[in-house]
Amino acid sequence: MINPYNSPIVIIDIGAAQPDHVRWQAFPHRVVVGFEPNLDEFRSLCSSKNVRFYNIAVGSVNGTVPLYVTGYWSNSSILRPNIPLLKQLAYNLAHWEVVKEIGVACSTLDDALSGDGLLPNFIKVDTQGSELSILSASPRSLANAFGLEIEVEFLPLYEGQPLFEDVQSFMRQQGFQLMDLGNRLNVKGRNSVALGGDKSNLISADALYFRSLDSLEPALCFWGVAELNAATAVCMAYGYDDYAFELCLRVQQCNSDLQAHALDINKLLSAKIELSILQRIKRAAWIQAFGKLFRAVGDRIVIDKQFGKTACWFSGVGN
Repeated sequence: MINPYNSPIVIIDIGAAQPDHVRWQAFPHRVVVGFEPNLDEFRSLCSSKNVRFYNIAVGSVNGTVPLYVTGYWSNSSILRPNIPLLKQLAYNLAHWEVVKEIGVACSTLDDALSGDGLLPNFIKVDTQGSELSILSASPRSLANAFGLEIEVEFLPLYEGQPLFEDVQSFMRQQGFQLMDLGNRLNVKGRNSVALGGDKSNLISADALYFRSLDSLEPALCFWGVAELNAATAVCMAYGYDDYAFELCLRVQQCNSDLQAHALDINKLLSAKIELSILQRIKRAAWIQAFGKLFRAVGDRIVIDKQFGKTACWFSGVGN
């Protein structure tokens, strides 16, 4: 019996210390790859059957690149913080001060994955301003991916960084469709922290992209079972069963070899696929709500630690 939850799927997570997000754990045949350039941090990470880590930074070049380490580690980047802008916002500037500059080994995503012969079905990138350069430098990985989750900024927190409109333009050119903006971060102005509600300067969000159905049509004629199953799995992981259904309809129209398989997937999607007990637990609404609550609490603690009460985080698609 066809079950998309059993689909092999390769997930790349660039910029996360623990990349095996709960949304992927209902897929037992997943391969999740994370990257950690700091050797001490890398040694503390635990690989498993489904998760592997590479001790390297992912970027736009192969070689050594400077990493600007800031007072708050998660603000560190290969780009320098944009201090004039940060001074206008209610940030703790000590968290953005460059405390040291170190050289880290760097590789393009394409080259980092070539040794294992991996091609991603889904890519998540959260690298403090360098997301677009990473994607631009790895066309093979990008061409194979059905979906991406990208942290985007609406104000330039780092010198010379691309903003949302640059990422959006690039992704549209590559045939991707914006599906959602989640994990929105708003930060107050430095002189007006006590005024108004939670909303203020929109700083960043996680942008979710899927291949647009129109852009996929030429390729669907050459797809096999593996490609269709992986795309279906990505849709289901983010709760877009309807998009998977529409995708399968397109496949039925143009790919005679996959017609029966796509029809079977749509029957299962329509019938609410029978899950294993473990998958049911992981997909249960109350479990996901419980997980989101604690994730929100954790992020609120991080926000408060960085910004006090001057910022507000609105949860959504990302992690």
